[in-house]
Amino acid sequence: MKKLFPRIVVMLAALVVAVTFTACSDDSSGPSLTDFEVVLDAIGDWWATSPAAAIAPTPVYDDINGAQNYFILSVRAASAYDAGHIPGAINIPWRDVAEDASLTLLPTDETIVVYCYTGHTGGLATAALGIMGYDTENLKWGMMNWAHPDSAGGVAAWAGDQGLAVEMTANTLTTQYELPDLEVSTSNDPAEIVQAAAQRWLDEAYPTPIITASALYDELNDGNAADDPLIISVRSSTDYAAGHIPGAVNFSRDDLQELSNLQLLDPDRDIVVYCYTGHSGGQATVMLLMLGYDAKNLKYGMMDWNVDYLGSPTPFSASPGYPTEAGSGSN
Repeated sequence: MKKLFPRIVVMLAALVVAVTFTACSDDSSGPSLTDFEVVLDAIGDWWATSPAAAIAPTPVYDDINGAQNYFILSVRAASAYDAGHIPGAINIPWRDVAEDASLTLLPTDETIVVYCYTGHTGGLATAALGIMGYDTENLKWGMMNWAHPDSAGGVAAWAGDQGLAVEMTANTLTTQYELPDLEVSTSNDPAEIVQAAAQRWLDEAYPTPIITASALYDELNDGNAADDPLIISVRSSTDYAAGHIPGAVNFSRDDLQELSNLQLLDPDRDIVVYCYTGHSGGQATVMLLMLGYDAKNLKYGMMDWNVDYLGSPTPFSASPGYPTEAGSGSN
């Protein structure tokens, strides 16, 4: 017993040191990240990969007829997919892309080219998957830019701009707000939190986060300024200065990842984001949606508001007329 006593003392001392060290380690790690912080980190990781706003049809056509490095994902309705889709594509409607069953169909080691009708819901799905860690690219202007515009699947192709007024006076925001109280998951797993943040606005009950130029114009001119959305241009500062939607402020997509800028956005106010053609605006819209803001992307961007103030990008003109295949295929 005398020989065991020193060993017991040593063991107890070691246990006290271990518990103390663990407690100190837990204290030093600080509080766990909020859902908002986890999602913002994921957005930063995605943005660090320098995702393009969109990919043109030609390299995709060349790839599926050559190396076949791309995985093609249609996010249109099943009926539109059955009527005609890019050869080899699988179909997952855009509202379903963050579901567990959908994610099991997607590769983690290939570039996924996502396409829809006109590039807009495809852009939303592309950004959501990108923030969840997938390597994704959005097909520029979707199916209407792959085949004939009439093949977009019942969705009207761009038919020209609205010719609406612009302003040159810069607008700024000065009031600071609390950040959105984003609570989307009880999990401590960052991947599950980010997926839940995507599912929140991809849910069928959530309004489609896209608005047309005519609908936005009507909102701004209905005589009730109290319900006007905040308009954010994500175009270059030069193009913003040359002419922007009246009342719009200018933030780049980089700017929208800075807490100091996010605190200038009222989380209780609707936000409309616009770019040149609707593609980079879709990326910024998803960033805000994932963080808990109510945001919509302006369909076709400045190209549809007033093409004379589009800036350097080329407006939609004609599709290449690449072939499609019909049938349900794999899903």
